[in-house]
Amino acid sequence: MSSEFFSLCIYVEAKAVVEEKIEACIAALPTPPESESRSPKEECPVCLSEPEGKSYRLVCCGHAYCEDCITSQLQALELPLKCAVENCQEEFVWKDLELLLKQKEMGRLVKEAIKKYVASHQEQVCVV
Repeated sequence: MSSEFFSLCIYVEAKAVVEEKIEACIAALPTPPESESRSPKEECPVCLSEPEGKSYRLVCCGHAYCEDCITSQLQALELPLKCAVENCQEEFVWKDLELLLKQKEMGRLVKEAIKKYVASHQEQVCVV
């Protein structure tokens, strides 16, 4: 058997495995409950009014917020960061943080998250 044929077989098998993994990831993406409508009268879960001015829709679940409200929620650093819509509780994804926070705020958030993790896992963390 030639090495070219062998390489082609490996490529085809690897491609199939990768495509299968991608399909599984896509299927696992969160979707909002069917009962939720995407009407223009959607309320910001922070101020309980229709998002005014610039609004932002979370990547993790699709709920809409006023940009000022979501930024304030992020700056409060109540960890873990979750959607404030009742019965949603989807955790924010990294993309939401990248789009909403400035680099300095992102660094502060990461430091706080690490501090909280270390504090809650003291027996598992070895600080040298």
